[in-house]
Amino acid sequence: MKCKYDPDLFFDVTQEEAAKAICGGCPMRKACAELGATEEHGIWGGTDPIERAMARFRAATPQTQARDHEWDLVVELCAERGYTDVLAISKVTGVRADAVATRLGVEWVDNRAALVAELSAKGYGPKEIREKVGLSQRRIQELIKQSQAVAA
Repeated sequence: MKCKYDPDLFFDVTQEEAAKAICGGCPMRKACAELGATEEHGIWGGTDPIERAMARFRAATPQTQARDHEWDLVVELCAERGYTDVLAISKVTGVRADAVATRLGVEWVDNRAALVAELSAKGYGPKEIREKVGLSQRRIQELIKQSQAVAA
């Protein structure tokens, strides 16, 4: 168990992916994840603080203080890692962008369809667009077809 000999690795935000990789083959992964389920820092059982906070958020009863607290923690953890806008938080958490905006109390207009059309017109392929916009390949192809139909 490398975590036993290099615990600093598991509490360095810039090394989270490396720490998770070590957890992959660990026989103590499940027990470690259970032990760290409420921890707000570090990698525990292959999960990072955002993943654990999202699990608690999803498990909390809707419209409760506990759920609101977990969401606030998710946003704080995202900000610590540089994810501060609606789309970035949506991508990291798996929560729809409109739901993220509502929870953050911000006005948000989904302009990704226009962005897909613009990038497609500039010659970007679906894979390149996916990397820039954060939509599924299927959704990007649908939006490209829609923009081409409008242009025709």
